[in-house]
Amino acid sequence: MRIEIKVPDLGDGIDQVEVAAIEVAVGETVDNDAILVTLESDKAAMDIPADAVGSVVELLVKVGDKLVKGDLIAVIESAESVQLSAASAPSAPEPEQPAPVQTPAPAAEVATSVAGASSIQPLLCPALGDGIDGAEVAALEVSVGDMVGEDDAVITLETD
Repeated sequence: MRIEIKVPDLGDGIDQVEVAAIEVAVGETVDNDAILVTLESDKAAMDIPADAVGSVVELLVKVGDKLVKGDLIAVIESAESVQLSAASAPSAPEPEQPAPVQTPAPAAEVATSVAGASSIQPLLCPALGDGIDGAEVAALEVSVGDMVGEDDAVITLETD
């Protein structure tokens, strides 16, 4: 069963909120109380929970989007329906040989583009500085399918 997660009643005097952070990704499995997104108004911030155990199949917002009560945020395929469909589906025959491993093309080959066409380029984490071993993802600035330019922010990282 697909469960739609919508912007709840925002309270008195709050007509609109902004998506401040996205805490999950499409395909991620979430628990009932997992935070999907954080919404902010000029008065307060609110976390929007999953309200179901399952897999995120659609994220319909991105950081910075302006939303009102009832706007669709995400769609979750409940774990119950996934289990039911898996139990009723016929099992696939085992492959006789494993599929060949595909090695990624060098970045130069991937980045080739034709005038007017988009290109896919890998994004690598930049050097974080001396003594910094890792960073936490603070916010995703784009969604799957978004077009980005050379200097567009795609993710916000935080370190200690």
